Amino acid sequence: MLNRINRVKKTREFNYIYKKGKFYGCKYFSVHYVDTKLPNAKIGISINNKVGNSVTRSRLKRVMSEIVRVKLPILAVKNYVITLKTDATTVDFLVLNEEFNKFLVKCNLVKDTKDV
Repeated sequence: MLNRINRVKKTREFNYIYKKGKFYGCKYFSVHYVDTKLPNAKIGISINNKVGNSVTRSRLKRVMSEIVRVKLPILAVKNYVITLKTDATTVDFLVLNEEFNKFLVKCNLVKDTKDV
C-alpha cells in the first residue's frame, strides 16, 4: 500500500490532474500526469464500476498500488492518476509491471540515477 503522503485522495485533485495533465494510454491502463511543486510524487488509482465486481476491482487496485510503490524511488516527482481498464482483469502482475515499465521509459518519467 502507498504511504499517505503519496496518495491522491480528493476529487478536486483527481479532476485537476485529468484536466491539466498529460496523457498516456495502453491496453491495460491509462495514466494522466502533471507537474507538482511538492517534494513527493502523488498517485491516485481509479477503476470504473463496469470493471468486474468489487473483489476484482479491489485486487487490481492492490496489484497496481504495489507496482507503483516499488517504483516510487525512481519515479519522477509528479502527480499521477492511473485508470485501470477492463482488459487488466485478464492479465497478471508481471504483465502489468512490464507495461508500467514501458510507460515510464516512453514518457521519460524515471529520475536520473544520480538522484537515487
